[in-house]
Amino acid sequence: MLTLGLILSHCLFTPPPNWEIADPKMPSQRAIVSFVDKQKGGFCPSINLTHERITLSTEQYLAIVQKNCKANKQKWRHLGKIETKSGPAELVEIETVTKFGPARLLQAILIRNGEAYILTAGALKKDFGKQASLIHQSISSMTLCDDLFALVEDEKGLREAWQKKKEGVESTAFKQMVLEQSNLGIVWQLLMMGL
Repeated sequence: MLTLGLILSHCLFTPPPNWEIADPKMPSQRAIVSFVDKQKGGFCPSINLTHERITLSTEQYLAIVQKNCKANKQKWRHLGKIETKSGPAELVEIETVTKFGPARLLQAILIRNGEAYILTAGALKKDFGKQASLIHQSISSMTLCDDLFALVEDEKGLREAWQKKKEGVESTAFKQMVLEQSNLGIVWQLLMMGL
């Protein structure tokens, strides 16, 4: 589920309250992290973060997204920009048909320095209005961070614990330190655990 590789920045966001981490075997291989509202049956409302390196302008990237949607017989609409904690992102609406009925997806596409971060939220079209406020809050919370360690007061201690983990030293110190930082959010914690 966590494919950090050589990402230059990390994208953090706050998932809707009470949504759970998705089964890492279920989302696409491109998903960095995913959450679902398991209180719903069938097509569960979900939100996931993906990333890709690009060498295109924003307009060229959006044209490719539109072309891919058209090839998949999906309705595509560019809704303009949405303000995030890291500045404006492009907002795209996609309508598709699932075995549970018509679904609506919103994609916030945040492009910085040749990196595209895509936060995709989806729900059945008939239920989308009920989820819209939560989805908007999550999308607006998107923020880029160059150094996950720098967000912690005891950055040096966390780096030392992580280094020991990387060296294979048997210790729960790193995990404990990460779990203690609940104020930084579940996405930060998941990304740290994936390092």
